[in-house]
Amino acid sequence: MNKQFSILITTRQRVEMLHNLLASIYRTTSNKNGVEVRIIYDDDDIITNNYVQNKFHIEFGNPPRVETFFHMRKRSPDLVNDYHNWCSTKFVQGKYIIFSNDDAIFEMDKWDILTWNKLYEFEKTHQDGILYGIPQDMEKEPHRNETNWMACFPLISKKVVEVLGFAFDPSFMRDGADWAMAKTFRYIDRVVDLRDSIIIKHLSFRSGRREKDERTNC
Repeated sequence: MNKQFSILITTRQRVEMLHNLLASIYRTTSNKNGVEVRIIYDDDDIITNNYVQNKFHIEFGNPPRVETFFHMRKRSPDLVNDYHNWCSTKFVQGKYIIFSNDDAIFEMDKWDILTWNKLYEFEKTHQDGILYGIPQDMEKEPHRNETNWMACFPLISKKVVEVLGFAFDPSFMRDGADWAMAKTFRYIDRVVDLRDSIIIKHLSFRSGRREKDERTNC
C-alpha cells in the first residue's frame, strides 16, 4: 500500500530516545494509515535488537498505530549510502520521505495533514514533483540563516529518489550531505518552507537538550 509519508530513522543503542520518538510520531500523526516508519539499525546492535524483539510490540501494540518496519544491516561508517540511500531506494513507500535521527521528537499535532496540504499547493505550480521541504527543528546551526538554510530533518519527494537514484549525494559519507542537499534544491528553486507544518525538536548535544554520548552511526 502506498503511503503519503515515510519517516526514515537511523538508530543505534539509544532505545529510550527511539521509544520517545516513536511515541511522538504515533501521537501527533492524524491519518495513521497514510504514514509509515522505517527504522534502520546495525546487526551488532544487541540493545536495539532486544528492544525490537521483546519490548516494541508490548509498548506500542501489535500492530502499532502507525505501520512500522525495522531494517537490520551490517554496520557501516557510510551513513549516507548504506543507511539513508539504501532504505530510500529499496523500501520506502511514501510519496514524501522525512529523514530523522533517533534523538528527535515530533511536536506538531496533525503535522501530516498540514504538510500534505502545503505540498499539494506547491505541486500545483511545480508539477514535476521535485521538492525539498524544511521542517522546524529548533536547532541553532552555525552559518544557517534565512538565505542559507538547511534542514536537520529534511523532507524530499520520492520522485527525487526515482529521478536521481539516491536521496543524498552519494559522494558524501555523512558530514556535509545535508548542506549539499539544501544547496541543490535552493539552486533549482524547489524548496518548501514547512516550519509552520512540521516541528521536529532536535534533542542534540550541541543544542544542550541532551548529554553527550558515544559517537555512533546516527
